[in-house]
Amino acid sequence: NPNYNVTTLNGTFKIYEAEIIIKANDDIKKYGEEKTFDELNGFTYEPSTLPNGVTINSVTLTSDGAPASAPYKEGGYDIVPSNAQGTGLNNYLIKYENGKLLINKPNLTIVANDATKAYGEELTFNGTEFTTIPEVLPNNEKVTSVVITSNEALDADTDVGVYTNSIAPFHTLTGINTNNY
Repeated sequence: NPNYNVTTLNGTFKIYEAEIIIKANDDIKKYGEEKTFDELNGFTYEPSTLPNGVTINSVTLTSDGAPASAPYKEGGYDIVPSNAQGTGLNNYLIKYENGKLLINKPNLTIVANDATKAYGEELTFNGTEFTTIPEVLPNNEKVTSVVITSNEALDADTDVGVYTNSIAPFHTLTGINTNNY
């Protein structure tokens, strides 16, 4: 246009990173077991379909609940994803979401040992008259003492006879954290 002196200036075009959200899968283990996470398949991501050439091959997964010694914890432990590895990820802003690791309590049965006494005697238990099922507990733990009672054992005047199921172990145990069982 002859009436104007026109100057053109280039603008800036910015391409920003797209977002990928990587979430650790929830998982379960039994108390006393070491948990090793599947870092190739133990996660999901959104969007679930990535453009050609973009891959997520592995994600580091860690949790304070993974060691065999990790105690039972109500609500479980976080599984923390990080360090995604793959191809074409430099064009993405990667966000991570934790999963949950739940610890199942193993079964523990306390069995009071059979006992005998002569008529007219009293029998006092010292807390070691029991066995555990299983015999070997996780993390080399050992029940060291159990409160054991029996009305028939304490009473010197109890008549001669066999008193089935009359020796009772209570949940008062020492030597282990009973919260883990």
